[in-house]
Order: sequence, then C-alpha cells, then structure tokens
Amino acid sequence: MTRAMHNGARVLAAIALAAAGTGVGVLAASPASASSATAASSWGGKCHPWHDRNSGGGWCDGNGPTKRYHAYGLCNDGYSSYGVERWAGDRRGSYVYCAGHGGLSGTWGLAKNW
Repeated sequence: MTRAMHNGARVLAAIALAAAGTGVGVLAASPASASSATAASSWGGKCHPWHDRNSGGGWCDGNGPTKRYHAYGLCNDGYSSYGVERWAGDRRGSYVYCAGHGGLSGTWGLAKNW
C-alpha cells in the first residue's frame, strides 16, 4: 500500500468518526453533590469551520479537556493532512495546509472527539 493510499484510508476513517461523533453531553452528580445541579465538567459544542483554496479547519465551542477536536483534510495530490488536536473551546483552532500539494480537495473538516 502506498503512503498516499494509507493516508487516504486514514482520512476516510476520520470522516467516518466525525460523522459518528455526534454524542450528547451528560450531566452527572455524585452523592456529595446530588443536592445541587451542576453541569458536567467537560462539554463540547458547535464547530465553526473555515476553508479557502489551500487550507481548512476552524474551532469548536466547549470547555475541554476531555472533549477535543482536530482538522483533517485530503490534498488534491492525495496527501493527507492533520491539524493539531485542541480542547473544545480553544479558539486558536486546528488547520490543515495543502498549498504545496495542489490545494485542498473537497474532503476536509473538523473531527470531534465527543
């Protein structure tokens, strides 16, 4: 299997995970805090994607640390690119760059881990 084929398989797996990763946050209370309703310590929210001809990515709302996201993309020459993983709520964002690989193809997005 060539590197491009292997990387392409990883992108397709990330796309499948992103499509399936639409879980909902759950409120939990321990016996000590059962009398007061408190939000879960970590939640993930709406993502804000952005792209141009050569790059794509964005950021996701939330308050980490267990909820995370990262950008993924397939460049026009078949090269797979992955952005840095961030906590939900980290507005620095995660991006992929394909300028040296013929530009960003239509296969890109933000993979959420929640």
